[in-house]
Amino acid sequence: MTGCGTPSTPGCFRPGTRDASAITIFVQGFAAVQRLFSVSRHVFFPKPEVDSALVRLEFYETPQFRAPEGLFLKVVRAAFNLRRKTLKQALTRSPLLALPPEIALEALERAQLDPQRRGETLSLEEFDRLAQALAALSQKERDKAR
Repeated sequence: MTGCGTPSTPGCFRPGTRDASAITIFVQGFAAVQRLFSVSRHVFFPKPEVDSALVRLEFYETPQFRAPEGLFLKVVRAAFNLRRKTLKQALTRSPLLALPPEIALEALERAQLDPQRRGETLSLEEFDRLAQALAALSQKERDKAR
């Protein structure tokens, strides 16, 4: 279950690199990505600091993650909005989630993720596991309230 085949496929991001971002996770959750070709910064005016690339997106019939879509997107955004923070800190400090520390730690444990990792080191599958764990905990809390 990946957004673009194997990590060596052109157009893929590699967790832990500068290429990893919320948008790369989002796109690969919904579409197969194929890098077509590079576009030099010299063809633009004003000239940007970076080169560009043209990519083809082939959208999947269903997303490549099983977690509820809204929660999946919030978890990814929270992890990247506080990019220099650990996962535990991102989950508890992000206004998108603002989880109590004990819930964040339980979700990370259920997802088998080290709370000290940073969001940019997670793969699509790891974000999915984390969002699924949070969904399960949320359901557990709703069941308790009944």
